[in-house]
Amino acid sequence: MIEPNRFTSKPPPDAARLEAVINRFEDAWERGERPSIDDHLIPDEAARFPLLVELVHVDLENRLKAGEGARVEEYLRRYPELSRDRSVVVDLVDAEWSLRRRLTTGVSAAEYLERFPDYRDDLLRSRTVSIAPGHRPEGGSTERVPPPERGADGAGDPAADMVTRSHYRALRLHARGGLGEILTARDEELNREVALKRLQRRGSNDPESRERFLREAEITGQLEHPGVVPVYGLGRASDGSPVYAMRLIRGETFQEAIERFHQEAASRQGQGPRSLAFRQLLGRLVSVCNTVAYAHSRGIIHRDLKPSNILLGGFGETLVVDWGLARETRRQGDRETRKEEVGDAAGSGDDSSVSLSPCLLVSLSSSPADLTQDGSVIGTPAYMSPEQAAGRWDLVGPACDVYGLGATLYMLLVGRPAFPEGEVMEVLMKVRQGEFPAPRQVNRAVCPALEAVCQKAMALRPEDRYPTPLAMAADLEQWLAGEPLSAWVEPVAVR
Repeated sequence: MIEPNRFTSKPPPDAARLEAVINRFEDAWERGERPSIDDHLIPDEAARFPLLVELVHVDLENRLKAGEGARVEEYLRRYPELSRDRSVVVDLVDAEWSLRRRLTTGVSAAEYLERFPDYRDDLLRSRTVSIAPGHRPEGGSTERVPPPERGADGAGDPAADMVTRSHYRALRLHARGGLGEILTARDEELNREVALKRLQRRGSNDPESRERFLREAEITGQLEHPGVVPVYGLGRASDGSPVYAMRLIRGETFQEAIERFHQEAASRQGQGPRSLAFRQLLGRLVSVCNTVAYAHSRGIIHRDLKPSNILLGGFGETLVVDWGLARETRRQGDRETRKEEVGDAAGSGDDSSVSLSPCLLVSLSSSPADLTQDGSVIGTPAYMSPEQAAGRWDLVGPACDVYGLGATLYMLLVGRPAFPEGEVMEVLMKVRQGEFPAPRQVNRAVCPALEAVCQKAMALRPEDRYPTPLAMAADLEQWLAGEPLSAWVEPVAVR
């Protein structure tokens, strides 16, 4: 999954650098070459070890697939530093075991226990020996072996079954948000890369953080639509914290694409509202409208729509992410008390939203304007609807997502949010009163028809907005086709 910020913040520079090296190494194998691990290592001491681990995994996999008798011990002799981390050795043994079992027959667990006697206990807890939980096929037998016992404090392996059954091998950090982080991982059953989302260590033992995380996984998993990242499965890590696997998408956020468009528009001609680049971005927003409309049909409101929560893949994918603040309206109807509303959000699972008090959820980003300090406010101030900013949960419904779509269109039209950075309570007051400059006051090049669409979607009263995201999408499509819009009547002099 692409993951800029919360779901979607950029990977650390070191991570991006390592990934580029690993990709070159993998590409060389795919071209039929025999790349050298040593030639791809970098002098940076801090980065060398994680890079070495990944290169060894790739090398081991490709050599085994080529029919060579590659074994983990060979790498341990060549690179003794690998042995300083027991988990690295166990992961390598697991990888070798999985690959050999897939490629050939006669691979026994007894062989691995004999080859790695110093790692016997680790292997008993891994899938290498316990391919079926509680079984150890030594010498061809299937004698039942009890799982590792926990200590009195519950220590040991609190999620042995999940670890045993897991066929995902974490590779490297892809992105990190407020509470969660995304890892690139290998699905060793289907031989594909996936994204693993998990809680960061500081939140892994917090019951509320876990509940919110699970809520996000559940809601995302319910939404089967091309515009929502598919969830492959939910499990638990070795420390008992929840983890879920999903599709890995490489690309950028809508925020990044908009910023690049306006930077280029400032330096080139022909980047106006009718340019191809602009029309392509507007088409992406139409896709987002359709995705949100689908979610509404399933009784789910996103409540935190903004450009950084929209991911653009390199092959036309447009996905709405971060459903952590989402609310299911069908459980208790659209009208819920403030306590129920906040309780819903506290269990929603957004890794970039933090509960600072029993009545406060805030959406985090790099901007101070994204931090709400009012105990009755949920969302991102610059993109939340007036009813959200006022804590009017009796009015918060699908129309708040229409407002978020309008605020996202505003950003596309002028290159900045309708409510620029400032003191949070000041921003919230302006949002509640609908005090923002019209798009054409900021950028005279904005088409009047699109300005009308934006202002209708961002109307102060919910009933004055588009009735559904599909209605907004229809007007945007009409504009793209050069047809009349419902939100704007072209002056006679222009016709």
